Amino acid sequence: MATSKLFRGMFCAIATAGAAAVPATADIVGASNGHALSADVHLVASLVGIGVGPLAGTAGSAPGSYGLTNTVLAANAMAPGVAILSTGVLASNSDSNLSFGALNGHTHADATVDDLLLRVVPGVLFIPDLLRLEAVTIGSHSTVSFDGSNLASLGGIVIEDAMLSVSGIGSILVDANAAPNTVLLDALGIRIVLNEQIAYNDGITASLEVNAIRITIDSPLQLVAADVVVGHSFSTMTVPAPGAACLLSAAGLFGSRRRRNVRGR
Repeated sequence: MATSKLFRGMFCAIATAGAAAVPATADIVGASNGHALSADVHLVASLVGIGVGPLAGTAGSAPGSYGLTNTVLAANAMAPGVAILSTGVLASNSDSNLSFGALNGHTHADATVDDLLLRVVPGVLFIPDLLRLEAVTIGSHSTVSFDGSNLASLGGIVIEDAMLSVSGIGSILVDANAAPNTVLLDALGIRIVLNEQIAYNDGITASLEVNAIRITIDSPLQLVAADVVVGHSFSTMTVPAPGAACLLSAAGLFGSRRRRNVRGR
């Protein structure tokens, strides 16, 4: 019987030798993080402007389950003639149920901003703002999960009563059900992406970053440069490479067999 087990262990090790090139992990590992808002808006010719966040950030890593929450009651920033920013409650959550030795589980993050108002190059009298964004709620969520066989990711956004306008273009629809990476505007150096998602999955490692709204301004034609992210969430997980468990089992079996041989001498 011992010899039969040994041969099975040898076959297992040989069959998975190719997979051994990928580092094997004994545990499923993962991480997640989120923050409600980050905003950098400044004059092209100088650093005059606003730099905010990341606000209400959380971050955790596994194995070792975690559940983290961070809430900020409000945020306000202003640079005359450059930008005005105000919010209500900002919050994020990061969690995972990946305990040591877990065979399945998830990592997750979400982030929201309430009562957002962002004005870039605020207008006066009958001159409109270069860009104006208002919303009751904007947020995102990201989850990576493993069911014991397959890695999967899922992400999305939450948008409530959002209004967006750009000078010279007018109002732009902010669709709460927008598909991933919906480009609302890409003109004159202004780029606005809704439900921005950056995903990766090679079967061993999976990750998903979701930004509910991302606004970038990068053009001398505009008076300002900007990078604004509203509702950022990120999750990732790495599982043992195929055959890793078999390799570990085979290694233990060889060690056990060797100890018995030594004692038998």
